[in-house]
Amino acid sequence: MIAAMGLSPPTTQTGGARAVARCRELSRPPYSETDDGLFRAYLTPAHAAACRRLGEWMREAGMATRVDPAGNVIGRYEGSADAPLLLIGSHIDSVRDAGCFDGPLGIMLGIELVAELAAEGKRLPFAIEVIAFGDEPSLISTLVRFALGAIAAESAIRVLALTDPREAGAELAASAARKRATESSA
Repeated sequence: MIAAMGLSPPTTQTGGARAVARCRELSRPPYSETDDGLFRAYLTPAHAAACRRLGEWMREAGMATRVDPAGNVIGRYEGSADAPLLLIGSHIDSVRDAGCFDGPLGIMLGIELVAELAAEGKRLPFAIEVIAFGDEPSLISTLVRFALGAIAAESAIRVLALTDPREAGAELAASAARKRATESSA
């Protein structure tokens, strides 16, 4: 896979070791609400601290970061062309004693991929967004739909924000044309 993206194979396992170390770091206070096991509920001080730390690591890897209205932390690494983006991520909250890799590992591996691309000065033909979701699907399903919906709704909000209905139609048509072009070239 690495060769297919035009990257040279890593000479060390620094990225993987770093991802594991970061997951372990997030399993302790201030990123966990307890000293004797991992627990990081959505929108708690521990969750906020973990989100801030993830934002730091995303920026160190070369991503621009933002937090959406639902508290999802999103790091973006721009691509070299205007193509549909690749989303990588997982949940950052934790149920009691779920384990330090449950959730954060999916985020850390996305950060490591981008760090490797940035270190080699590579841009893929599409942007990559690494997302730390604000709520685990099995925890509170209503809030999960809200958190995931905030991501999906961003495109719709951009279209709805256009004041001229013809502009909205043009935006939707352009989006559909980009999708068809991508599908036909694949």
